[in-house]
Formats: sequence, structure tokens, C-alpha cells
Amino acid sequence: MGPVGEVLIGLTMAIGIIGTLIPVLPGLFLVWLAGLAWAILDGADTTHWIIFALMTVIFLIGFGLSFYIPAKSTKGESAPKWTFLVASVFALIGFFVIPIVGLPLGFIFGVFFCQLIAGREFHRALRATGTTLKAIGLVSLIHFACGIAIASAWAFGLLIVN
Repeated sequence: MGPVGEVLIGLTMAIGIIGTLIPVLPGLFLVWLAGLAWAILDGADTTHWIIFALMTVIFLIGFGLSFYIPAKSTKGESAPKWTFLVASVFALIGFFVIPIVGLPLGFIFGVFFCQLIAGREFHRALRATGTTLKAIGLVSLIHFACGIAIASAWAFGLLIVN
């Protein structure tokens, strides 16, 4: 891969990292996908695949935590067991009603709705929603850190391969 390709991979990773903080793009996935493109297009030798495997582990950790942390936050507010499932359905609906931004908004509304139905207390539902917002913020920061780690692995790969 030439310098132009490396710059394009780097720009794609930078856009993905920005996307982890601004829910417009699937940021962490974009950074990982750029790493895959680099591994394939830059020779696909053993070193590339080892570095890409490291990128994949980082991606899976970030992706897994994006489900674990909000689910744990809803349980911490003594939410019904079905809260995370219903909130995920609302997130999916929100994604299609308001592309990209509707995903977190739908999830938040789903948590609020479940808490309101289960407890019939507006303030309790609002408190649980606030806890969920904090969890989503934490997930965003974790995705940002994972995106930086993937990009750093790619930069390290550039150094050792060239």
C-alpha cells in the first residue's frame, strides 16, 4: 500500500474516532473496518494479521462493554429484567425514525418507559434514565479509548512493517 492508501486509512480511523464521541457514524466499527482494510490491502502477511487480531480484541472489548454497561446500569436501578430488551427495541425503532441519533434516544426513552410502567413513579423513572445517560456517556468514552487503541496498533504496525 502506498502513502495515499495509508493516509486514507488514517483519515478513516480519525473519522471513526470522532464518530465514537458524536453518534452520527458507527465510530468504533469504522476504525476496526479501516484496520481490516489495512491488513488486507497492505500485504496481508502474518504481521498484519497479528496486529489486526489485536485490533479485533480491542474492538470486541469495546463492543461488548457497550451492551454490558447500560444493562448493568438498568439493573442497578432495580429495573425489571425486560428493561434492557425493551430499551433495545426502542433504540432500533429510534434508529429508523431518526437515523443514527435515534439509536441512543430510543434506548433512553425505552428505559424511561419501562421504569415508568414498572414503578408508576415519574421521578424514579427519571432517575433511572439519568443513570442510563451516564452509562451511555461512559460507553462513548470507552469506544473513544478503544478507537485510539486500534489506531495506535495500526500506527505501530506501520512502523514495524515498513
